[in-house]
Amino acid sequence: MDWLLLPARNVILATAVSYPPLILAGNVLFAAVSYRLKPPRYASGPLFAFFYSFVFCAYPGGFTSSILVLGRAPPAVTNPLILSAHLAAFLAVNYSPFDIVFTLCKQRHINLFISLLARVDNVATALSLLMLCRHSLTQGLAAGLCMHFGGLALSVLRGENTYEIALPFLRYYLCNLMAFYIFAMRYCTPYADNIQFSRECVQQSFWFEGLVVLGAVRGSVPVVREVVDGCISLGLNSLQSVLSACGLVYQPAELSKEGELSKEGELSKDKAL
Repeated sequence: MDWLLLPARNVILATAVSYPPLILAGNVLFAAVSYRLKPPRYASGPLFAFFYSFVFCAYPGGFTSSILVLGRAPPAVTNPLILSAHLAAFLAVNYSPFDIVFTLCKQRHINLFISLLARVDNVATALSLLMLCRHSLTQGLAAGLCMHFGGLALSVLRGENTYEIALPFLRYYLCNLMAFYIFAMRYCTPYADNIQFSRECVQQSFWFEGLVVLGAVRGSVPVVREVVDGCISLGLNSLQSVLSACGLVYQPAELSKEGELSKEGELSKDKAL
């Protein structure tokens, strides 16, 4: 089993400082297949499909985090390898002989595999952005959340999702970033150069690879997502109950119960009169 786990672990760790070819291929293939399986209502022509799948399916988080938080050109635009890889994936998925590439990639197990690779890219990049902004926790969290949340936020703006659907994702992404900051980043050398800093961070126990794997599986397997989100909701509700018992906060449920009781009391008084 080590012959399989060791290369996989090396690929995941490499995402902290580079862009492994396997992860790049999985990300661009998943974007091209996702667009073809569910194109937008206003889709028109191959040029639009290429642009849309590149910006909104492959690298929405990279564009939003780079432009809005970091104030720099997105690496997806400045790195010619990324653009050429997406072009190759787009042509293969849409114009391969007998449509064989799309037929294979849309199969459940293959699609799950390339989806996992795409999620690994997303989570690893978010943690890497947090390390890049290590001197400003606020900027690092904003960059990481934009990376995580970029695609979903854009889908909300386009009307394809709602804020009610987005909220559990936002809570998980924030917990993911904070866990990495608390348990890994605080033990890295604060003034090391960027590459060395990243290497030291990913070597802190199992936090980098563990959070990346958990985030990738959660994003691709609905059962895991429900379990993880359920645990987060349980933890938040328990914390809220403890704070409420200490008199620090009031739970909305308690307030609603008090409101219902007061209304019942007023109704009983009216009847008595």
